[in-house]
Amino acid sequence: MPLTREEIKQCRDSFDNFDKDGGGTVDVMELKVILNGLGALPSDEELQLMIQQVDEDGSREINFAVFLKIIERHKAMQGYVDQTEVDTLEAFAALGGGSDGSGSVSLDKVAALIKEFELEITATDLPVTSQDGLISYAHFKVMMA
Repeated sequence: MPLTREEIKQCRDSFDNFDKDGGGTVDVMELKVILNGLGALPSDEELQLMIQQVDEDGSREINFAVFLKIIERHKAMQGYVDQTEVDTLEAFAALGGGSDGSGSVSLDKVAALIKEFELEITATDLPVTSQDGLISYAHFKVMMA
């Protein structure tokens, strides 16, 4: 799963904080601290596996490009869902849909929410609904984007 520009920037900032000598690499222990600071809490076994998969020269020193590969793999292994997706799912569930995106919500409830929170969503942003006035998670997600 590719990293967003913001994630790459966070990775660069974290990496640079631990690359004290400016040599462009960090060691394994520094890598663990960086990962922990980014919210990834790999076990020692997971960390060793990550390093084995990407440390081609056996130096146990990680450059930034390799660090990004580790972060991408860790993100994929964790079944990563970004915070916007989580927030959208929670809003959908609060309106009566399933917390996993299943089901549908009433367009009337969505309209009331828009009005209550004074959201900047116009009638053209509202999805086409089924005949019974319900919208799916896919349409809800597009509307909230």
